[in-house]
Amino acid sequence: MKRIREITVHFNVKNIIKACSAARLVTMPFHALSLILLLSGCGAGINGIPVNNDVAPVTAHGELPEDELLNVAIQVFDPGELPEDEEERAGLSEEIRQAEANFLPVQLKYTLQRSGYWGSVWVVPDQSETADLMISGKIEYSDGETLALAIKAVDSRNVVWLDKTYKETSLRSERNTAKPEKQDTFQDLFNAISNDLIKYRQSLSHDDLVTIRRLEELRYAATMSEESFKRYFKQDEEGHYSLTGLPSENDPMLARVRAIRARDEMLMDTLSGYYDNYYSELWSPYQNWRKFRSDELETMRKIKDEAFTRQVMGFAAIAGAIAMGAIGGQDAARILAPVRGIM
Repeated sequence: MKRIREITVHFNVKNIIKACSAARLVTMPFHALSLILLLSGCGAGINGIPVNNDVAPVTAHGELPEDELLNVAIQVFDPGELPEDEEERAGLSEEIRQAEANFLPVQLKYTLQRSGYWGSVWVVPDQSETADLMISGKIEYSDGETLALAIKAVDSRNVVWLDKTYKETSLRSERNTAKPEKQDTFQDLFNAISNDLIKYRQSLSHDDLVTIRRLEELRYAATMSEESFKRYFKQDEEGHYSLTGLPSENDPMLARVRAIRARDEMLMDTLSGYYDNYYSELWSPYQNWRKFRSDELETMRKIKDEAFTRQVMGFAAIAGAIAMGAIGGQDAARILAPVRGIM
């Protein structure tokens, strides 16, 4: 319960809403030159695999067997770092980035749940021993219009399913049609992550999936009683776990562990519910911030393009004047007068 109170205190949505509003005020006074400099840095050098538009989500065609449904825990994302350059940081803040670190995992959770390929899907504050598949992530870049997420997924065998950075630049239509829980501005990115996880899952056999579930239970049990359960699995030199045996289904210690595990899962349901509520309260102010930032970046691009065009025209006029051999005296002054106005 102490952990629940900590999470509740951490979720101060009002502060985040104020941060979103403040970010809008910070960016407004920049003159044209500052906007041009800011734009030149926005999104530059972002690593990651570009996500295509209209990525269709992969979904199960029917109900899967119970023993093949893996439970998934998504750890709150690492917020990453804001750009060091002051111009690039304009309109961004640590508060907004931390809000995104709590918000984005919930959207990924909803996406995985809709696929029908998983058991319970939780958003949790820390690494969990109560999940068959653990997903962690880091926000590599986010400015409201472009998002880059580094995602890593590891199962109870300590086998890495996914270790990849995804990036997407949203379209205006995507920003205008976003809906809570169903359609995020960057839904193509979340669909791509979900599809990659499903693709790996489909490469596993039924025995592999059962082994993952059993290993998760035994590794969890070993945290309760190492002497009783550590002998049923081993870890190789590469860090991968495998089964060496199974306890009897009538083992009284196993029964007690399962009872404790059931209570832990209820706690995870509660914690995940706090993140769901946080997501719901943040949806409107966060989407408004995204739209504002995207509109602002589009305006900056237009200003930059216009400034670049004027510069090109100026250089062309100078080059033309040199080519005509007209640089000098009154002819030079007459030819270069418009260029001075442009430059």
